[in-house]
Amino acid sequence: MLTCPTCSRASNEIWDAETRLLLFDGGVAHFSPNEGALFDLLYTNAGKLCRHDRLERRVWGLLDVDAENGLKGLIKKVRDKLPKGMTIVNVPGYDGTGSYWLKID
Repeated sequence: MLTCPTCSRASNEIWDAETRLLLFDGGVAHFSPNEGALFDLLYTNAGKLCRHDRLERRVWGLLDVDAENGLKGLIKKVRDKLPKGMTIVNVPGYDGTGSYWLKID
């Protein structure tokens, strides 16, 4: 288990990548394997940009999937499970793919 390694404030969230559980004040969120892979990369890099292609590789590896639509759908599922004060921010890129970062207030 780990607490947010790059947060500037005392974080009350605890992420357990092995069980894919996010514990926070007032609740718990359970993530599917793909959701957990995505959230783990964002959480361990909280406050830093994670490029679209890096997220795709973490979740699907080298599989040939409709990654752009798949990633957008997966981001939405993860966003819906996040506690108040935690959000995934989309940063559009010049190449049309962009990046994401996890913002923790």
